[in-house]
Amino acid sequence: FDYAHHETIPGYIVHNVYASAYAMIFRNLAIPTNAIIDEAKVRFITSGETTNPNVKTRIVAELTVNPAPFTNLADYQSRIRAPSPIPWDDIEPWYTDRTYYSPDISAQIHTIINLPLWQTGKSICLFWHDEDDRSAHIDYTTRMADTYHHDPLRCPILIIKYHLPPGPPVYLQTPARYFTFRGKVNNILSPSVGPIFQHCHPGVALARFEHYIINDDTGHIAWKNLYQGQTFTPGASHKITSVWIKAYRVGFPGLITVGIRETVAGDPTDTDLCLGSTNGNTLTTDIQGEWREIPITAGVDLSAGVQYAKALRITSDVVLNYLVWRADGTAPSYYGGMHLNSDDYGNTWFKRPLTDFMFEEWGLLI
Repeated sequence: FDYAHHETIPGYIVHNVYASAYAMIFRNLAIPTNAIIDEAKVRFITSGETTNPNVKTRIVAELTVNPAPFTNLADYQSRIRAPSPIPWDDIEPWYTDRTYYSPDISAQIHTIINLPLWQTGKSICLFWHDEDDRSAHIDYTTRMADTYHHDPLRCPILIIKYHLPPGPPVYLQTPARYFTFRGKVNNILSPSVGPIFQHCHPGVALARFEHYIINDDTGHIAWKNLYQGQTFTPGASHKITSVWIKAYRVGFPGLITVGIRETVAGDPTDTDLCLGSTNGNTLTTDIQGEWREIPITAGVDLSAGVQYAKALRITSDVVLNYLVWRADGTAPSYYGGMHLNSDDYGNTWFKRPLTDFMFEEWGLLI
């Protein structure tokens, strides 16, 4: 935020503070002029528990590619807004130190990047507000999230998935290139680095699809009955061919197996749609971990917009033999899923929304 409070608190706060609103400026966004926006959301990390119902808000962009810092209320009120604000009504209860996502705001992002002066490196300002005073007039009918001003590691993050129109003929047989960019308020997280394509033979290309590869600051153990999982939601339909994880071993964990499963209400089902394995005894013992590919045998087709899960387990049941899967436990921002674990061989799963594992999944566009 250019002008910030400790929290974003849209809605009805108390009897003399209501119809509240906040503005977020996301700087230096690396979105090309010809990008087609597939999905856009804002990720929030809560700063307190706010559970009252009937919070009714809207998200709308400022109609400019060069949003200026705010100076006062009159300045805020004078800003020209884009048409068709996105409603965010009846927001679910928010609990302390959890991650929540806005509705899809891709229409608003499209409006801004279609302005004549848009180019890579420009900025977007979003207003999250209840300026029309629709929330119930009950104290703390609001939702509270951290800001950059309060904690840069917990500030709102704009997550945009886009693809580019088909390029020169040489690329017509390859998958559309999908990227996820995360523009932090008053800062920016660089786009994911690494190869987008790996050609396996002329005319056919493997592509990296869903992935999360930043901020690995912790890890979680897989051992015997303790399974680890990560849900993910493909942005494009494809046949999965391999999964990469970042991990290290303690002792000799034996065979590492990752199964791809369907989900019900965010929980993995009991059956692997397909699976792959790698020798865990050859992993590094360095606690920073290493990237290891796990080829998927007889990969299956995954549908865009459907959530799946990776269920990881090992074969060793010796106490001091286990795997540690590296993860982001500070500011996870993968929008399509979360960490899960099971302590009964994958029969019952527990959601861990404050963690995302390091992973990539590769395949062929269908």
